[in-house]
Amino acid sequence: MRRSDRGISLLLEIVFGLGIFAVALLLVFGVFVTTRRSSTQARNYSLALHEARNTLEQEASKAYASVVAIPAPGNLVTVPTLVNGQPGKVVFNVTTEVNETIPGERKEVRVTVAWSEEGIDRKVELETYVVNP
Repeated sequence: MRRSDRGISLLLEIVFGLGIFAVALLLVFGVFVTTRRSSTQARNYSLALHEARNTLEQEASKAYASVVAIPAPGNLVTVPTLVNGQPGKVVFNVTTEVNETIPGERKEVRVTVAWSEEGIDRKVELETYVVNP
């Protein structure tokens, strides 16, 4: 093998090696972006679920006659967040529906927490029953 052939062979190995390294690096950075997005979605879902549970507990602790609906647009709840060191906020719209399933005895209470995330509307719904003792 001539000296110039060995140089070309080494150059090709380096170019292919750098190409494989670049592809692997792009894949790793893609995973970082996807992980951040998934983490944000999970955090917002947990916050919304917490807000729905709190609202449901507040309604369930009231006297039977005091349990009433809070129609749309509902209560707007702003929760401050911190993403990659940058402050932000999530605005939740909390609505409460009350249906008297057995008049004077039982009410169905449904709490809906809605928010927008990257242009996609999301929501969490929880329900329970309140009975007249």
